[in-house]
Amino acid sequence: MRRVLDGFLPFSRATIMFDVVVLAMVLFLPVMAWSVSLAKRGRYELHKRVQTALTIVLALTIALFEIDVQTAKRRYEGGWRALTVESPYHGGPLDRLLRVHLAFAVAAAVLWTIAFAQARLNFGTPPSPGPYSRNHRILAWAAAVGLTATCTTGGAFYYMAFVAAS
Repeated sequence: MRRVLDGFLPFSRATIMFDVVVLAMVLFLPVMAWSVSLAKRGRYELHKRVQTALTIVLALTIALFEIDVQTAKRRYEGGWRALTVESPYHGGPLDRLLRVHLAFAVAAAVLWTIAFAQARLNFGTPPSPGPYSRNHRILAWAAAVGLTATCTTGGAFYYMAFVAAS
C-alpha cells in the first residue's frame, strides 16, 4: 500500500525524495554541461547565474533528501532500507555501492562548495577571466567529474535498490 510520502514514479519503491533526486540528477548534468559551455564561450555572467542556481538547487535537494531519509526511519520499520527488500541486490552489494556513492557525493559536494565560494571571492562583477581562472577551471572540473560520478553511482543505486525486483 502506497503512503502519502511514498514516491511518484510508478516503477519504483522509493520515497518521494529518492524519486525527486533521481530526476534532479538526470537534469543536473546537462545543465551543468551547458553552464560550462557558457563559460567557454565567454558568457561569464550567465555562467555565474546558472552556477548560482545549480548551487542553490543542489543544496536544497540535499537538505530535503536528508530530511526524507531521517523521516523514513519513522515511516517505515527499518527506514528506507525496508523499501529495498524486494531487490535482488538487498544487503551486501547495495551497501557496497552506497559507500562508493557516498564517497563521490561527499567529495563532490566539498569540491563544488569550494569552487563556488572561491569563484564568488575571486571573480568581480561582472565576472571576467583573471589570475584565479586557471585554478577555478581545475577545481570546477574536479567538482564536475565528482558530480558526474555521484549521479552515475546514484542512478545505479536507485535502480538496484528501488527498481530491480527478485
